[in-house]
Amino acid sequence: MSFLLIFGSLWRNPLRTIFTFLSISTAFLLFGYLASIDAAFRGGVDAAGADRLVVLHKQSLINLLPESYIHKIKSIPEVVNAGYAVWFGAYYKDQRNSFAQFAVEPRGYLKMYPEINLSEELKEKWYADRTGAIIGKALSDHYGWKIGDRITLTSSLWSDNDFNHDWEFNIIGIMDSSKKGFDSSGMLFHYKYLDETRSWGKGEVGWYVAQVDSSTDAETIAAKIDQLFENSSDETKTSTERAHMQMFLNQVGNFSKIFYLIVGVVLIVILIISGNTMTQSVRERISEFATLSALGFSSFRIIIHVLFESLLMIGLSGFFGLLLAYVLVTYYGDPTGYFLNFYFPYSKIIFGVILIFVVGIITNLSPVYEILKMDKIQALRKVA
Repeated sequence: MSFLLIFGSLWRNPLRTIFTFLSISTAFLLFGYLASIDAAFRGGVDAAGADRLVVLHKQSLINLLPESYIHKIKSIPEVVNAGYAVWFGAYYKDQRNSFAQFAVEPRGYLKMYPEINLSEELKEKWYADRTGAIIGKALSDHYGWKIGDRITLTSSLWSDNDFNHDWEFNIIGIMDSSKKGFDSSGMLFHYKYLDETRSWGKGEVGWYVAQVDSSTDAETIAAKIDQLFENSSDETKTSTERAHMQMFLNQVGNFSKIFYLIVGVVLIVILIISGNTMTQSVRERISEFATLSALGFSSFRIIIHVLFESLLMIGLSGFFGLLLAYVLVTYYGDPTGYFLNFYFPYSKIIFGVILIFVVGIITNLSPVYEILKMDKIQALRKVA
């Protein structure tokens, strides 16, 4: 069976072929966007460091902790570095323009997050500028901000000593990372700028991040940290960074489960569409297959012809849908503007390719059955 014969068979009914192609392509385009949304939700979890612990107030995330806890945390031999952060909770011009901003101790924070790409020159400039901030590349691209810009953010949580909620920042650097899943849609600035200027909460932080020796058990060190502050007025609850990010993700919902459920539904729809198309095509050509059989072609060769015909249709349309999804996601990002860190993971692309072949094989079960049960004599009578 030549490729030209297989390709020609697909175009016996051009309108049906075109609509089948568009249906399958659209399904895999939807798959690509769903996979990208899932990756956006899970980005923080996947990028979380295995050697980092997050220390929160035991009662609630919104409860603050004393800044002085940093000394006791660092006193644990297995803790190689520690820092703290405060959620700023601000927006740019309009409340719909909100994104993550954290007040941190710059030097300690960057040491714990080596995946952040920032030149040494920009680091030193950031350390020296009290109102300086570094922003993620996705954030920079979204708002068009560049190094040297001065921006004003309005915090719904924090006010300065004059009870003004507007805060000014100098953009010192734009951070990015080669690590897939790294959230480049946030902003970091000096904790001292916030602490010395805010009207309340002075000397308190939102949470601590402790980097532990990679040779030690992180869960054991987490328990040690919590023991340090037992029976104090501000007890702590420590977990791995991955578990901490997963907790936030669970508050939104199990989107990964939703993703696979929708993919399952899409897969069933594709099977129905492509299976029905191929079965109908085989039934229309049953007399032709009977003629080929009479001329000496075995049922196996005829089945191989139908198999390659189906795989060609599903393969071309599926790959086109995946390619279109990759191009749109990579170059145009999230069409809703909700996710700044939006990308199509390579692992999901591979999963999509596997789906194409699985769909191609399953789709052929019905056409193959039609060929196997073919009454050659009855089919040849139609030809006569």
